[in-house]
Amino acid sequence: MRERTEKLTIQAFRAVDHREHVIRYIVEHHRVLEDIGVTSALKMDYGWCMDPRTVVVVALHEELGMVGGCRLEFAHAHRKLPIYQHLRPLEPELDTKLGDLVGAHGAELAGLWVAHRFSGNGIPWYLTAAAVSVLDRIEVGDVLCFAAEYTRKYAMQNGFEALTTIGDGGRVDFPIPGISSYALVNRNAGSLAKAMATEKDRLLSLRREPEQVRLESTYERPLEVTYRLHMDRKMTPLIPLHANLQAPGMLRRRSA
Repeated sequence: MRERTEKLTIQAFRAVDHREHVIRYIVEHHRVLEDIGVTSALKMDYGWCMDPRTVVVVALHEELGMVGGCRLEFAHAHRKLPIYQHLRPLEPELDTKLGDLVGAHGAELAGLWVAHRFSGNGIPWYLTAAAVSVLDRIEVGDVLCFAAEYTRKYAMQNGFEALTTIGDGGRVDFPIPGISSYALVNRNAGSLAKAMATEKDRLLSLRREPEQVRLESTYERPLEVTYRLHMDRKMTPLIPLHANLQAPGMLRRRSA
């Protein structure tokens, strides 16, 4: 008997429009960081939750719930992008090294995580492609990314390249010694100029049809993936940003 094809939904939305998904995203992401033992080394800033420009992309499994996510954060006067927070202790001349990359329309692909209960199924690949595909509908210039070892290749396939002015050709020891992370940049991300030819078909297809079903296959395990990337056009009124918004009580209790 042929094995049943599992179903997954990749959904994009503005953080301020779907609070229940945002809370689940935070809880699941925190759980992944706990599992790999790096929560004490990270100072998490949840101000992005209240920024109407933040776009969140999540992976929803038909039985296992939310199993992955990432987000697009945008530069503005109130808050620095996450990459600044992470890299500044390692790179004293960070502003000089980043130069004019983060201007008025700079952004960052941040917070990419995959639940261990559904790892090894290419979820970072689909999430990254979905996030890059929505960039042409958003006013954005260069996009930064601070990628973990296991997600770097997916970002590079979708148009990111090493930010060689940082660390050792883009590589730094973060968040703890023995774990590497990579500073990447996607210049003029909307053009798809640096995306691999094999990835452009998916990216262009998702741009043309943000609502579609695809049979995706990674590591010879097929998944029926429903993409829901046509974000609601409604905009929630601007809520004042707080640079050091604390995590919800459900997260604080573990570190108390």
